[in-house]
Amino acid sequence: MVPPEYTKWVTEQPGHILTAHKPLRDIVAIPYLLPTMDMKHDMYIMDVVRKEVTRSLGTLQPHIIHDMQESIDRLLGTDTENWRTVPLYGTFQEILFKSSNRMFVGDPLCNNKIFQRSVAMFADFLGAGAVFVGEYLPLVLKPIFGYALAPPIYLAQSVCFRYLVPEIKRRMVNIRIQKADPNFEWKPPTDMLMWIVIAAMNRNDPTADRPEAIAQGLLFLMLGGIQTSIFTATNVFLDLLSSPPSSNYYMRLREEITSVLTSQDEWESVKAVGKLHCTDSTIRESLRMSPILTRTGMREVVKKGGVQFPNGQTVPKGAWLAMPAVAIHYDEQFYPEPETFKPFRFAPESAKATKTVDGTSNSSKDVEDDPITPKESQYKVLSTTYIISHYDVEPIEHRPLHRIIGSHFVPPAISVKVRRLKESS
Repeated sequence: MVPPEYTKWVTEQPGHILTAHKPLRDIVAIPYLLPTMDMKHDMYIMDVVRKEVTRSLGTLQPHIIHDMQESIDRLLGTDTENWRTVPLYGTFQEILFKSSNRMFVGDPLCNNKIFQRSVAMFADFLGAGAVFVGEYLPLVLKPIFGYALAPPIYLAQSVCFRYLVPEIKRRMVNIRIQKADPNFEWKPPTDMLMWIVIAAMNRNDPTADRPEAIAQGLLFLMLGGIQTSIFTATNVFLDLLSSPPSSNYYMRLREEITSVLTSQDEWESVKAVGKLHCTDSTIRESLRMSPILTRTGMREVVKKGGVQFPNGQTVPKGAWLAMPAVAIHYDEQFYPEPETFKPFRFAPESAKATKTVDGTSNSSKDVEDDPITPKESQYKVLSTTYIISHYDVEPIEHRPLHRIIGSHFVPPAISVKVRRLKESS
C-alpha cells in the first residue's frame, strides 16, 4: 500500500515504469473469462474518451437529460397523491443504463431494448465472474472456474456484437466514403463509439480497427462507466435519506437546484449544471464515504530493476502498488469528522478547510482508472438533481451497512417510498 504522500507521485509515473494495464487484466480475470480479449488498445481508448467527453458533453447533455427525465417519470411515476415503493439500486440501474448508452453508442442502439439487456447481462456476468475468479480464487483454481464461467459471458457478448459490429462497419464505411468524396452527406454521430472508431482508424495498427476489437473495448469501457454511476447515485440517496431530519440536506439541495435550473434550457446546459456546487459536493462526499473500491490506483512495477520512491525505498519489478482508499477517506488528517456525512464539505465555502490527498476534492478518483474523469461528476449530478427537485422521498431510519464484495463497496438493496411533487407534475 502506498502512503498518502506518494499518491500523486505514483499516478504521475509513465506506463513503462508503473502500469495500470496488467493489474486490471488480472483483477478482472480477463485471461480466464475472456481469453480472446486483447487489452493492449485499452489505454488509447481511455485517452480518446477523456479528451472527447470534455469537449462534447455540451452536445450530449440535452439528449442525456431527456432520456433521464423520461425514465425517471416512468419508473417513479407522476402520482402526486400516493407514495410508490421502488427498489433504489434497481431503479438507478434502469435509469442510468439508457442514458449511459446514449453517451456510449448513441442512436439507434441506445433505444434498442435487446441491446440494453445484453449489455446489462454482459456487465452482470463479467462483473460477478471477475470478483469471484479474480479476487477470491487462488491461482491454481482460476483457469478451472474461469473457463467454466466464460460461456454466459461470451453469449451476452455475442448478442451485443450482433448489434455493435454492423453499426461499427457502417460508420467505418461512411468515414472512408466521406474522405474520398467531401460532398457525401453524412453527419458523424456524437458518441463514444464514434470517437473510438475514428481513433482506431487513425492508428497505424491493423489490429486496432477490427470492428470486433472496437466493440469489445467499448463493452469493457461500458462495464466500468455505467456500474460506477449506479453505485454512486444509490449511495448518494442512502446518505441523504439516513441523515438526521434536522439537517434538512434534501430540501437545501432542492432549493439550490430550483434556483439554478429554472428552465429546460438550463437543464440542458453544461454551464448551468456546473453551478450546482452543493449538489456536486454531496456526490463527492458520498464517494468519500462509499468509494467504489477499497483500494484504488492499482499499478504494477514493470521497470527492470524496480522503481525508487522519493524517500529512497526501492520496490522490485513485478510488485503491485495501490492506494488504501478507505483508510485515506476516513483519516482525520485529511477529512475532519470523517465518520460523519457532511454533504457540503467540498462546496466552495467549505473546500478551503478540507485538506485532500491529491489536491482534488475527491481523492477516490484516479485519472487513469476512470476514463470519464473530466465531466463524470457533472454527468452523475443529472439524475440526482431531477429526482431531488421533482420527488419527495421518505427518509430511512438508519443507513444500511455496505456490502464489501472483493474490493468493491456494493450498495445494499433496499426499497424506498417516493411521491411526485404537485408543482412539478
